[in-house]
Formats: sequence, C-alpha cells, structure tokens
Amino acid sequence: MARKRAVNSRKAITWDSYPFVHFDVHAPRPRGAATPQKVARWMWGEMRLRGRLRQRTAAVFIRQQFGAEFVYKNRNGNPALRSDVLDAFQEVTGKKVVWMRGSQTWRRRRPNDPPGRMVR
Repeated sequence: MARKRAVNSRKAITWDSYPFVHFDVHAPRPRGAATPQKVARWMWGEMRLRGRLRQRTAAVFIRQQFGAEFVYKNRNGNPALRSDVLDAFQEVTGKKVVWMRGSQTWRRRRPNDPPGRMVR
C-alpha cells in the first residue's frame, strides 16, 4: 500500500515574488510597537547568529514581522531599508560590521578590512 506524503500547508511568504526567505516567516511578531531600534537589534542578532545578512532577505523578513513602514523599493526595484533603520543598525553594531556593496550584504569586520563601513 502506498504511503501518502504529508504536504506542508504553509507557503513561503514572499515580497513581490522573491523566491527564498532564510528566516521563519511564521514566527510570532515582536511584542510592542515596532521601532527602528527593535529592527536594528533583530538585524544584529541575525548577524551574530549567521555571520552575514543580505539586505534583500532582511527586508522581506522585516516587512513581514515588523511592518512595511520600515522598508521600501529603491529606484532599481530592490527592497531596501529606511535610513532610520540603517542609522539605528550602525549605532547598535558600531565598527563590528561592514557593508559589501556588490553583494548587498552586511558581514562581520575582518582584521584585514580597510577602515570605514564599506568594503568591496
């Protein structure tokens, strides 16, 4: 007798057909009113856990869990984070994180990285 395979009824939540989200988008929403500081603390937690964080992936999760008011589409059509969220993220991380512009990813600073926030 053939076994029936269980089908996962939860569908991946995407933002404008973004095909893959690394995070559990079904996690409960954070308690209390969402603020740029709370979003930045979540981003830093993901950075510590994974070592890097792609902007597109973060924007999808932030939009779902914290609200659409923290993200927007830039002129190239890519999901981006509001400047107050980025400012709060910089306050939280200090000089521990660098931005890789080409891959649109934040990662931990390495000893051989040049000074400043951005690396190539």
